[in-house]
Amino acid sequence: MYFGIDSQPCCWIYYFQLKKFLIVLAIICFDELLEKRLNMQLLLSLVLTLYSMA
Repeated sequence: MYFGIDSQPCCWIYYFQLKKFLIVLAIICFDELLEKRLNMQLLLSLVLTLYSMA
């Protein structure tokens, strides 16, 4: 029972890491679709904001 409780936070950590990675990929793909209309500083600030949240 101890291992089950101990492994659960790790699963959540991996889930949020994966979620962050997918969000960053989505932003990059969205930027590609907009044909670089987004400002690179805006894109960088969004990525840094996502990483600072976790």
